[in-house]
Amino acid sequence: MFAAAWWPSATLEEGHVLTCLAIWLFVWDDGKSSPKSSLEFINNNSIEIDAEVGTLSGDFQAAQKYRDETIRYIKWCLGLSTEKVEVPENKIIAFFKIIGDAVCDSFSVGKQTCGTVY
Repeated sequence: MFAAAWWPSATLEEGHVLTCLAIWLFVWDDGKSSPKSSLEFINNNSIEIDAEVGTLSGDFQAAQKYRDETIRYIKWCLGLSTEKVEVPENKIIAFFKIIGDAVCDSFSVGKQTCGTVY
């Protein structure tokens, strides 16, 4: 239902990728803010970026490093960069590889124009 609301004409596979991306974005942005988080099994790092209680909320340089590492890895996963990028230690960032592979299997850069896929 979530994917269909955002992309009504999507195939089941495309909807699955969209839903995984949305969940990944939520987890990446919110990460976890305490050791009691349900995300404990994903990563042992506390990485809340934008909440007052998060470890990165008061450390601009660390938050910027997290964002930069994410951007470099996403570009590499989507085939938009030839820069060799190591798999990040952060498991949340590293999980994007699954989404990137699915996107690359379904779409090519040449088929995308202004966000519309033809």
